[in-house]
Amino acid sequence: MSRDYERRYASSRVVLDGKFLGAYVVEVYKDKVVNYYPLTEELPFVEYIEEGINLKTNVDGCLIIR
Repeated sequence: MSRDYERRYASSRVVLDGKFLGAYVVEVYKDKVVNYYPLTEELPFVEYIEEGINLKTNVDGCLIIR
């Protein structure tokens, strides 16, 4: 089974371009966010970021973690 991400993070405080989303999972491939979705259950191989995750859209229109 192939994954579309290299790393997977989760936090109870995810912010997307200034909008608070809450508890979300963020999947990253080559420093770009490839997927994000609500954290509804415990998932394997997830790094929990307690201080929160700030997502920004860069000038190319790609989501990145800041």
